[in-house]
Amino acid sequence: MPENLFGRELVLIIGGTRIATRLRDDTVERLGEEAETTQSLRVTFEVTKHLKKDPNSAEISIYNLSKQSRTRFQKKNIPCVLQAGYASNIATIFRGNLDFGENIRDGTEWITTFESTDGGLQHRTARVNRSFSGKVKKTDVLKAAVSAMNINLGNTFDALLKGDIRTAIQEYQNGYVLSGPAEQEAHKIAQSMGYDLSVQDGTALLLGPNDTINRQAIILNASSGLIASPEQGEDGIISCTSLLQPELQPGRQLTLQSKEVDGNFRIEKSVMVGDTEGGNDWVAQLESKPLK
Repeated sequence: MPENLFGRELVLIIGGTRIATRLRDDTVERLGEEAETTQSLRVTFEVTKHLKKDPNSAEISIYNLSKQSRTRFQKKNIPCVLQAGYASNIATIFRGNLDFGENIRDGTEWITTFESTDGGLQHRTARVNRSFSGKVKKTDVLKAAVSAMNINLGNTFDALLKGDIRTAIQEYQNGYVLSGPAEQEAHKIAQSMGYDLSVQDGTALLLGPNDTINRQAIILNASSGLIASPEQGEDGIISCTSLLQPELQPGRQLTLQSKEVDGNFRIEKSVMVGDTEGGNDWVAQLESKPLK
């Protein structure tokens, strides 16, 4: 195992309360007083993130919460942040709101399981009603639609809109009317501009077919966490499994180096699976497409 991928660490924050923490003493010192441990509980999770319009999701189970906490976290729409990784690399892998929670008794243990979505509430309830008269830029209409979703526009959003529209038509000549679910309106306009719109940790992300998030490519090989051999599926999609690394997020450029596959790809989907009690569940399952 690579030296920087050793020692599982996790922080789970629900409703502003740090309810489960697995940090080594040296990490607590590095993060400061805010990282002080509350409860060292077993936590399992499966976080699914992608570049499609449907919201990212997470299923998180906590073992043996207090009765008070079990009751408290059965409410819906409570903010949820999950951070995971290792002593030298722990970061947020999911940020969303609780949609559903249930408590199950299994022998002597209580298991509290949450289902959470990234932007789920906004996707279901946000609506927009706004009219633009005369000539109006598509970028301005799109910003209005995304703003109505009550999510962050993000630096990536602004960077992609600096005159880089993928279609010949950059303006609506006779005005435009936004009316209906904000998410549907935003996706419709983004697609007309040559972009796909997704929500990543509460922030809008616009990417063209071969765009990647503007960060350094992640090199993945046997020495940096790649497990077993990548497999090629339909439409050239490559599936592979890595040790869990927080930066393996949809939209990132991935450089795969193996005997079977060698090249540059964009991560289209990641499923991060973890269990703080050990076993093999501390991995990222990736689907990536080749970059042209």
